[in-house]
Amino acid sequence: MTRKADNKAKAWAKTGVLISWTTFWLFLLLSSGILLWTGICFYLFNKKVSLWKYVLLSAWVFVPSCSFVTGSFNYFTGSATLKGVGSPQLYHGTDRETRAAVTTSGCIAVGCEPFVNKGNNVAVALWTTLFSYQRGAYAGVYPTEAEAKKLLQTADTISVTRAGNFFRFHAGDQEAKLDSLDLSAFYYEAAPIDKVIGKVLNEECFLFRPTVTSPEFDKIGIFLLDIKLRRVLAHYAAY
Repeated sequence: MTRKADNKAKAWAKTGVLISWTTFWLFLLLSSGILLWTGICFYLFNKKVSLWKYVLLSAWVFVPSCSFVTGSFNYFTGSATLKGVGSPQLYHGTDRETRAAVTTSGCIAVGCEPFVNKGNNVAVALWTTLFSYQRGAYAGVYPTEAEAKKLLQTADTISVTRAGNFFRFHAGDQEAKLDSLDLSAFYYEAAPIDKVIGKVLNEECFLFRPTVTSPEFDKIGIFLLDIKLRRVLAHYAAY
């Protein structure tokens, strides 16, 4: 390759990297950016130009790689979460497989979320598979929806009281507490709850279903509560 051709190829490589970062954050231009970047990649390959810097410095590879690294770091420090996009009612609680908290960036997608979130989620799933749950994660009983429904068939009616921001569930000699703000992420009208059908599982998980008969609340569903951390593990919606 002549020097002129080499300079031209480098200019195209820089342009491709710039295009990737410019369009990465813009939803309407994301697809066009990927197509242009891929086209330049084929051009450089055809010109027998080394592509490793071009590929690694592009947003499409650099961001997921950084996401994987940060997800790995968070796993080994016990602070990893799974990331998603959508309503807090869908992305909340604790994932059953990885036992990592599930979080959301909101209901509106920018477009780059698959590149930002995927690396993190892959890292958490990978290290969990290899080394089990991260330090400090909930490792107790976690029934599936079918198991939860079956367990509730033999559960008792339990009274609920309020203590500040917390709901207090009086299950025999044991008491479980839940922050009302955490519950409201799934069930916005949490205040009317005064009784639930519930059962304590292995003194670590409280399974319950609110006994609300109002038609507007007839699809509240089933909740799993981490007794120690006083947070909702999962919500099985009754749709």
